[in-house]
Amino acid sequence: MSSLFVRSIKSLIICLPILVNAYGQTFVQFGDSAGLPYPDSSVNVSLKEADVKISTESQWAREAEGFEPHHTVLMNIEARYVIVNDMNELIDLPLRIPLPVSINKESLEFKVNGVIKNYTSVEYDNPREKGTGLHLYTLSMNMDANSENVLEVSADSSGVGSIEEDFTFILTNATKWSKIGKISIFSENENGLITGYSIQPSETTLKMGLWEFDSIPDKDLTIRWKVLTSPASPQIPSSEIEASPLVPPIIALIIGGLIVGAIVYIRIKRKRESVNQ
Repeated sequence: MSSLFVRSIKSLIICLPILVNAYGQTFVQFGDSAGLPYPDSSVNVSLKEADVKISTESQWAREAEGFEPHHTVLMNIEARYVIVNDMNELIDLPLRIPLPVSINKESLEFKVNGVIKNYTSVEYDNPREKGTGLHLYTLSMNMDANSENVLEVSADSSGVGSIEEDFTFILTNATKWSKIGKISIFSENENGLITGYSIQPSETTLKMGLWEFDSIPDKDLTIRWKVLTSPASPQIPSSEIEASPLVPPIIALIIGGLIVGAIVYIRIKRKRESVNQ
């Protein structure tokens, strides 16, 4: 067998994984942590009030034809923070705002005293060394002397989770505030059950929990919940599989490459035979 024909076979083998991935298995892991904002520098500012609402929806959905359904998680975070400048001068406060990694950037919005603000930078952090970590958005707030300021945060997130999903709200870095007032965290899952938590809630049902703090607790809040429903059939019949639009062009390229390789091989073989004659 000639080396040219061998190379043609190798090219086909290399392209096979592309065919497998052409169905589009591009699943994003659910961002499983967020947290209270905290000052990026040492200033005499206090967090008078934090009101955070986390709404989640768990559902089984097929992200790509031909693959098993996955537990997809849709999350919305709405938060309101009252920040007090206790100093007798204007300050420029850099704030770090921890949000899940898989944030939908189009939904992300920061407002300071009712005015939309853009973040100045973002970086990845993984404080728990597990899960998918979070993004730290840096936001600069100009605060008048002895003033009370309101920061509003809104963000949507989505991703693929496990059947039981842990979501951790990072409270540790909030100790960087000079003082802490009341913190309220409300979590609800539209079609899932809350199956556990690291800190006993003030109020709870099977589908929601409310946590209220007058100071920073000694551990982060982990909320565990799971989807209520499961797929009726985890395996998809081959008759229902619909290939991605990318599949035909890829197949055409592979076949075309093999045809061209075969033609070249035949021509070279004929030339060699004619020379030998």
